[in-house]
Amino acid sequence: MKPNAIFLLLGVLGLCACGGEGKASGALPAPEVLAADSLWVHEIFRPLKFFPLGDRMVVQTLEDTVFYVYGLPDFDFRYAQGCRGEGPDEFLSPIAMPTGGEDVFSVRTYRGGQRTMELYRALDTALVKVGSFGDWGFDPNYQMACVVVEDSLLVGAFIEDAPHRRHVLRLVDLRSGEVLDSLTDFYEYTLPFGGRENIGRNTAWVAASGARLAIAYQETQTLALYEIKDGRFRQVASLGDEPAPGRESFDPDPSRSRVSYVALFADSDRVYAVNAHTDVAALVQGEDRDVVVEVYDWTGRGLGAYRFDRKNLWVVGVDGKRKTIYAVDPRQDFDRIYAYRF
Repeated sequence: MKPNAIFLLLGVLGLCACGGEGKASGALPAPEVLAADSLWVHEIFRPLKFFPLGDRMVVQTLEDTVFYVYGLPDFDFRYAQGCRGEGPDEFLSPIAMPTGGEDVFSVRTYRGGQRTMELYRALDTALVKVGSFGDWGFDPNYQMACVVVEDSLLVGAFIEDAPHRRHVLRLVDLRSGEVLDSLTDFYEYTLPFGGRENIGRNTAWVAASGARLAIAYQETQTLALYEIKDGRFRQVASLGDEPAPGRESFDPDPSRSRVSYVALFADSDRVYAVNAHTDVAALVQGEDRDVVVEVYDWTGRGLGAYRFDRKNLWVVGVDGKRKTIYAVDPRQDFDRIYAYRF
């Protein structure tokens, strides 16, 4: 497996949305096919995560230098910052995550032997720390389901206490550690594959803008939109299938276990959900993928759908201001990024 195939490793997290104000239609037109502009990357590193932040793209790497920062829309290199280590300005086992802000992202790391959550703003010449909080124990194995909203609230995956030991998505005040609200009713199912049994969960992808939250469910093809108000999850719309089918509704044959949403992005005006329209077996076997980027407003109204002029691309960011989708080919060494204007 090439190093950059890490983009294709989908985590597992099961959850279902709480009740809300009903389902929106979210009807979309037929997908429009977009043609790519290739933006060359001259720096040599293995990328892990991408964070489009205003006029910049922050890339977390697997190298000793943790972050590379590029200018948008041309993806021109600006600076690299942050070394792995235990020093005062270094990062030990960093996990970077998005926030609901336009130019801020969060990093989970260790300081003095304690786990902390730090907020960084991406400026023209440097990353500047703008906040630091204690870590309240969200599950690092499900890091795709974590986002910081309004600078001090964490939406993260937690393991619920006994007797259930199930996963929940919690809204936590980073200043006090108080759990303000939860999305519960997680479920698991057993998926026999490759001669062994695997436990699967309905993976959730989370994106935020300001106090608004979007959650896309990988296996039930559900997109749920929320407003975080008065310390509570307030559902605005639910699109697609029902969010919590029973365990028996999953066929144990992986060739019939579908994979729908595999990435999610949001800005102040729109939500961008990346739908793979495939199944578990196809992903494991490396079959060609042809994703569709679905675009909605925050009420759940469908605005457009887009697919690419090449297959097997992994969407790493959406710049709503410039109406550009950024994607990479995880099967290749990282030397270019594909830009699609919509």
